[in-house]
Amino acid sequence: MREIWVAMTRPDGRPHAVPVWFWWNGVHLYFTARADTLKPRSLAAAPDVVVHNGDGVDPIIVEGTATLVTEPVELEGVNAAYGEKYVDPTTGNRAAVGFTMEAVFRVTVKRVQAWAYANAATQTVWQFSEPEPG
Repeated sequence: MREIWVAMTRPDGRPHAVPVWFWWNGVHLYFTARADTLKPRSLAAAPDVVVHNGDGVDPIIVEGTATLVTEPVELEGVNAAYGEKYVDPTTGNRAAVGFTMEAVFRVTVKRVQAWAYANAATQTVWQFSEPEPG
């Protein structure tokens, strides 16, 4: 899957949803946004997000909290993962996170909901608690 949809709340309270490239490391979901756009301002004001794959037949819906990533080691890990995942099939060029122009967000997953064949009767829900500090 190349992109996901991230839904959030604008600072004035209106909803906002956008497709983004992403990386899932098995624990957290990461995505980027231009630093000077609405997404970082919205997430600073209200960090709760709903993320989904955009597929109405086999949906995966993730609820969580987005946090701005500032730790250099974590940022480099996301950059390396983007370079592995997003490769231009024509040129072989690999995506890179432009840290001076882009903000990287980590989503801590709180709830996942999924079902198959557009049939909510097949729904499965996973609820996650916050990890213990330290």
